[in-house]
Amino acid sequence: MLSWFWLVGAQAFGTTATVQGDDVQLAESLKTTYPNAEVAIKECHQTYTFTLSDKDSIPVRGNLHSEESYLALRYNLKMNRSVFYDDMTEVKELKVTDGRNKKVTVFPYYGPYQTGEYFYDDAKLCTFILDFPSKGSLLNCQFDKTYKDLKYLTSVYLPDFYPVVDKTLEFEIPDWLDIELREFNFEGYNIEKQQVRHEDRKSTSYIYKVSNLPEMKDETGAPPLAKVYPHILVLSKRYTQHDQSHDLLANTKDLYKWYASLVAGVKNKPDVLKTTVDILTSGKEKDLDKVEAIFYWVQDNIRYIAFENGIMGFRPENADEVFNNRYGDCKGMANLMKEMLVLAGFDARLTWIGTKDIPYNYSIPSLAVDNHMICTLFLDGKRYFLDGTEEFIGVADYASRIQGRQVMIEDGENFILDTVPEFDKTHNKVSYNASFSVDSNAVLKGHIESQYRGEEKTVIRRSYAAMQNNDKEDALKEFLKGGDKNVQVNNVEATGLSDRSSDLIFHYDARINNHVTQVGNEYYITLDNRQEYGQARFTDKRINDYEFQNKVLIEGKQELHFPASWKIDFLPDPVDIQTDRFAFKLQYRVEGQTIHYKKSISIDEALLRHEDFEAWNQAVDQVNKFYNSQIVLVKP
Repeated sequence: MLSWFWLVGAQAFGTTATVQGDDVQLAESLKTTYPNAEVAIKECHQTYTFTLSDKDSIPVRGNLHSEESYLALRYNLKMNRSVFYDDMTEVKELKVTDGRNKKVTVFPYYGPYQTGEYFYDDAKLCTFILDFPSKGSLLNCQFDKTYKDLKYLTSVYLPDFYPVVDKTLEFEIPDWLDIELREFNFEGYNIEKQQVRHEDRKSTSYIYKVSNLPEMKDETGAPPLAKVYPHILVLSKRYTQHDQSHDLLANTKDLYKWYASLVAGVKNKPDVLKTTVDILTSGKEKDLDKVEAIFYWVQDNIRYIAFENGIMGFRPENADEVFNNRYGDCKGMANLMKEMLVLAGFDARLTWIGTKDIPYNYSIPSLAVDNHMICTLFLDGKRYFLDGTEEFIGVADYASRIQGRQVMIEDGENFILDTVPEFDKTHNKVSYNASFSVDSNAVLKGHIESQYRGEEKTVIRRSYAAMQNNDKEDALKEFLKGGDKNVQVNNVEATGLSDRSSDLIFHYDARINNHVTQVGNEYYITLDNRQEYGQARFTDKRINDYEFQNKVLIEGKQELHFPASWKIDFLPDPVDIQTDRFAFKLQYRVEGQTIHYKKSISIDEALLRHEDFEAWNQAVDQVNKFYNSQIVLVKP
């Protein structure tokens, strides 16, 4: 995407917008339509053109000319406008004017960009502050952006993070350039398309016009923008120069050829790694044990830091440099792991993949189709997809973000397309068995066994490993308590905390306060203190689908033992909800002097669509009612 914006409380340097009467009325109208918006894009015209040069080593360039006008929807607004670029792009000719086309002075900052723990090696931004003193204030901004290598012009979005009143997007493609404009997520939007021929310039313009676009929403759990919002992939296939045709990225083979050329430029020094590989594999007879030793060593000893822009987004760092630095991005870690496995005598290969954030596959020859690199191991007729950036994951386990995703595996001058296995919900199963009774102090006490698989166990292991040694026992108890201050946990026994290939199992004693209320000879008991998804309703304001972290299967069994003289006065009615995407089953049954509680919650697909929210909310309401309905026992 070209850029995004955010609002800050900062000082503006003389940037003053003018106010027109019609703009005030428009601002009031837009504020009614988009009550949460503070700025709207009144007009936006973006034109992409292309140039061919005999002088440059990369002859084809892309050029964007952007003209945008911003309308303030409230008073005293300061807006930080940013345009991103990197080593392969350049921003220039920045100009800001007011509503009367009078120049406004701004002081842009050009420099590196970084966020959180992820450092983007060559990502930069041009940022400046715009000052809107009044509702209806208008400022115009225009700039040019050059793509020094056309491969890096991948996608263009129609909406923005602000409402858009009118937008025109134009691609003027010369006859010497073969570009395909691939449209995504256009359904449901009133987008007008037009084609205009320019005989004098020997080019054709492809024009997209759209009005009244709501702002893009970055909501918690929302699917990636590329899966939701209308955008265009720019597929630069070939160009003609001096009557000769030259391929750019005409097909998947061209994409692989370019990737392979970057890998060919990597100069690994395997000797630096040999001693460590020998130590890791020494004394291990089974091949898979050797592989695990290397795979887990990379996870544990190489810190993941992303370098995701420009050429650094595609070229692996030398394996020995990653080894010596003890950090690297996904490509550097994959390259290191490959070299270590090859030194140990295995067939290991670099592998390109787009995570679940990417809605495309390798049928599309574009740099937009992948965002990650792993290592594929060929062993005993099976392929293992090893992702060194995933800490505390087993060698035959895969994170949900790469499950089911297509991969491109290096194979000399050729490549292999394959798919990472996708697990069903049972892979992430969480189960527990508990046995309780009510003591003389009206407290639930008993023993619990809980078991975690897949994504669930990986998350726990990561959190546990991140704790200081003197905090680990307390942290483990806090996790088992589930954040409930009423729960006391003792005598914890854990199995599998250090074995990535096995399930994670806990045995412990528990006391749960405030879950039994005694009124005379009646006991009101809340047996389930976990109550998963009991409050997980979606509000009417949410506009995006919701993506869970992974598929879910929770199976719980609890027993409540009570004296023979006690009687059951009330048990909540069962809940049995089954849909194509999720299911909730909760029920009590009685056998002798024991109440058996069985719970099953499953989410079969990680994506819950907006049209399913009503059914989901209805289900959650029933589940919550069940949770809030107490068992009633009567003591004689």
